Amino acid sequence: MQNNWARSVPVRFSSVILFIVGLTWMAYLLREVLTPILVAFLIAYVLEPLVSLLERKGFNRALAVGFIMFLLIAFIAVAFLFIIPTIQQELQALISQFPSYLEKLQKVAIPYIEKRFKVHFPATIEEMLVQVKNHLVGVDASSIIDRFKRFLGLALSGAFNLVSWTVSVILVPVFIFYFLNDFNKIIIRVKAYLPVQFRDTIIAKFKEVDFVLSSFVRGQLIVCSVLAILYSTGLVLTGIEMPFLIGLVCGLASMIPYLGLMTCLVWGSLMALIKFGDFTHVLYVWAVVAVANGTDSGFVTPRVLGERVGLHPAVIMLAILVGGHLSGFVGVLFAVPVTAALNVFFRTILDTYMHSDFYTRKWSEEDHKQPESTGPETTQIDPR
Repeated sequence: MQNNWARSVPVRFSSVILFIVGLTWMAYLLREVLTPILVAFLIAYVLEPLVSLLERKGFNRALAVGFIMFLLIAFIAVAFLFIIPTIQQELQALISQFPSYLEKLQKVAIPYIEKRFKVHFPATIEEMLVQVKNHLVGVDASSIIDRFKRFLGLALSGAFNLVSWTVSVILVPVFIFYFLNDFNKIIIRVKAYLPVQFRDTIIAKFKEVDFVLSSFVRGQLIVCSVLAILYSTGLVLTGIEMPFLIGLVCGLASMIPYLGLMTCLVWGSLMALIKFGDFTHVLYVWAVVAVANGTDSGFVTPRVLGERVGLHPAVIMLAILVGGHLSGFVGVLFAVPVTAALNVFFRTILDTYMHSDFYTRKWSEEDHKQPESTGPETTQIDPR
């Protein structure tokens, strides 16, 4: 005898929804523990097509995974050997030249800000100390102790987070290997748990999600890399300081719409003003930003991403803000892919609604009329 619960569609649907909500809430509570696993899965998802390609060429799955992991480690090693030292040199140059930058800011930028916004900055360290002393007059000693306790708590929390981050970094490659090695087994096991009646429909939708996510993740990596190269090369030609560091940061920031552009404009213009002190080199920086973004929007992005993701830039920025608010760095990392996946299901629901009888039916006046009474007829008696 079949169970009535199993035959009740509303109850089954509600149970599935509650299970998904509960699983999502549990993942949110354990987000710090799940961070290395999610990052490893994302990297494995990006690398899986390469493993499958080697497997089709005749390589053993485990051997293909080992080869891809070797290439990944080699790429990281090359980055540390060649790219990181260059950026480190630029950071050291920034630190060594920082006093001269401050002097230029004190002579040029600070007087302009004081004149424009009617504010006053301390000109010397002695003046700054006097202002700090005046600010501390009348401050209760207990409040200073409370602030010190909060600072100590933050320091201990930071030390714990550093240890946790180190362990996560060590675990990520291990999870990547296992995800890559068992990727097909995971897919087969997930398919086996899908309800038979809706299995084909669910698989078709997840294939669409996979197409959107693969297009975005792998395409976005290409776009950010191209922009980082264009920014760095152009800024080198302008002669400003730290061109590679600025180009790399702005290229990575391009994952968020307009953030890379604005970062390069502000940072590059500031460095041009500090070094050369004229507006001509600022125009050079603006020209580099214009050429790089024109190349990206006119050639790179349409061919790499196209309209596959289907998300408006405003939606992408909102998703990143919400993800960062909920889960910090992990939320920012997964905000756009998750939103792109949800957009696939939203389009499916919208398409179902647009083809439903409720939407396509033309309601007539008879549909809105109240039904006539079907009660017993009353016989009127003639008073005559």
